[in-house]
Amino acid sequence: MSDRRRLAEFAVLIFAYVLLSATAGRIVPEQMEDAVATVTFFAVLFLMYVTVALFLDREGGGSVSTLGLQQDGKAVQQISAGVLAGVGAAMSVTLLAILLGGQLRPASDVTAGLLISTASIAVIVSFVEELTYRGYLLTRMEKCLGQRLAIVGSSVFFSLMHFSWWTPPYQVPPYLVAMFTANIFVGGCTLALAYYWSGRRLWAPMAFHASWNVVAYALFPIYPRENVTQVILTQIEWGATTLVGFAIGIILLWLLLTEGEKQV
Repeated sequence: MSDRRRLAEFAVLIFAYVLLSATAGRIVPEQMEDAVATVTFFAVLFLMYVTVALFLDREGGGSVSTLGLQQDGKAVQQISAGVLAGVGAAMSVTLLAILLGGQLRPASDVTAGLLISTASIAVIVSFVEELTYRGYLLTRMEKCLGQRLAIVGSSVFFSLMHFSWWTPPYQVPPYLVAMFTANIFVGGCTLALAYYWSGRRLWAPMAFHASWNVVAYALFPIYPRENVTQVILTQIEWGATTLVGFAIGIILLWLLLTEGEKQV
């Protein structure tokens, strides 16, 4: 089977899984919606992981660790860099929200329980999504298209696979859908750069991804599930200030990862 056909099959499967996650909770009785959506969410993450493993096997074997999860002296350094860059990037969006009068969660709502649950889910999501989108999709696109087009193509796919946040379409204005998709695209490029700057390893992008999500979901109300003011300006992942956050994240990742490589 050709690399392009295998890549297309992989992309179709990932789309099918995300579509299942987006729709499962909406086709059951209302009293079951939350439970079904939660079960489906974790089932889809499991399916994504298994699919990566199966496609690796079809290519001739090898564990998922070959996609950039080597455990050596660089792992801790790269995880630390990813955490620092992710927190710094997301906190810059938070600071801009404060300065511009954006909406954050009330401080009383940011409890230890919220932080623990958010962090637990963020770690699982970042692990599976980075294996899927950077570990497998990005590297296989690179074989077919070259590195630059692979970064763009995998980031476009990554952003489009977040459609569950704005479906059904009528619940979010089109201009916000466009802004959200653009923001996630830039986020995908940021994570792809982290992968390459860390020597084709996933530790830094996983750590950045998880840290960003913890800050985003712990400190900001979750739009569109909750009513939020100034969405187009200050809401993280939906507003224009998100681009500032990712720009800062790229700078921090470059400084922390490339300078770290020079010191090794």
